[in-house]
Amino acid sequence: MRKEYDFTKSRRNPYARHFKKQVTMRLDGETITYFKKLAHEKGILFHTDAVQSFGKLPIDVKKMDVDLLSVSAHKLNGPKGVGALYIKKGIKKMVPLIHGGHHERSRRAGTENVAGIVGFAKACEIAGNNLEGEAER
Repeated sequence: MRKEYDFTKSRRNPYARHFKKQVTMRLDGETITYFKKLAHEKGILFHTDAVQSFGKLPIDVKKMDVDLLSVSAHKLNGPKGVGALYIKKGIKKMVPLIHGGHHERSRRAGTENVAGIVGFAKACEIAGNNLEGEAER
């Protein structure tokens, strides 16, 4: 039996790492679903940090049914400083950390790094082509 986690005692938003490099442990969909359910019972959105596993393991946001999922280009040998945040359709309560612009549906200020984004897309393409070999490794 799992010990129940009390999100009301934490000031931080709950999240789970999809893959933890330090101990080479993979959180399965059941574990992520368990913590997501606890967060949703308290009306809290659930974020999944998939930076380590992105490009190495298959990620299906629909199957995982995550609210938020973040990935980073540099883990795929892409450009540093570029990443992506998946936001589940229907989630509208995102408050920007930096105000002043209307980029990304008013979620961020500043000009997009177009060259970095293109580099990230190419790194994703290459990683996608090598996904089976990476998952076995």
